[in-house]
Amino acid sequence: KIIKSNPKKNKDSEVRTELLLHVSIDVYFESPRNISSKLINSYHDAMQLGHVDSAMLSLVNAWKFRLLGGHNLSMILQSFEDRVKLVAKHGKFSTSPALDSILLMELTGKSIDCFSVFGDSICSWDDLKSEAESSHNSYWLYQFHIYKMLAAYWRGDYMEAEEHFFAALACPNAKMPQLPSIYHTFFGGLIALQLYRKVGGNDDQRLKRGR
Repeated sequence: KIIKSNPKKNKDSEVRTELLLHVSIDVYFESPRNISSKLINSYHDAMQLGHVDSAMLSLVNAWKFRLLGGHNLSMILQSFEDRVKLVAKHGKFSTSPALDSILLMELTGKSIDCFSVFGDSICSWDDLKSEAESSHNSYWLYQFHIYKMLAAYWRGDYMEAEEHFFAALACPNAKMPQLPSIYHTFFGGLIALQLYRKVGGNDDQRLKRGR
């Protein structure tokens, strides 16, 4: 490992560097659950140092890794609202936890009281897309399409899932090393195979993508 957790970190730059390594390098070598634990440690380190922005960024990513990494969804639900409110309290990184909230509701079928903490400015998928487009944030837009792809896949709507797969593929962030890109590639293959089996014919491109 390039950098190990250091309880004596005293600079915000050190916390940020460790965070960057966890979300862009460790993602290819460690399980999402382990990375989530590391990010929680980074959150506590940053809070002790008074670096609130870095702490909130670590917390947002920690819960994203739990959500996408196969962590028990009912356990995530138990404390998710409190985490979202904590992040929103500091007025930072609201789009990412809002995306996580909506995906979590899609996957569990349960409502989460998270929209009021964002001033009711984000209440739906459309609001999230508008927020990403108006702020010209390509990463949020990329993540939006991946989450829509995942939601459509688990509903069994493979055509819609494929549309969002290609929309995400067209985003500049599609080629960057990050957690969402792993799910983009993996589920893109599953979607291609499902459509190849469902539609039939000689769709070599779908078969190739599925392989």
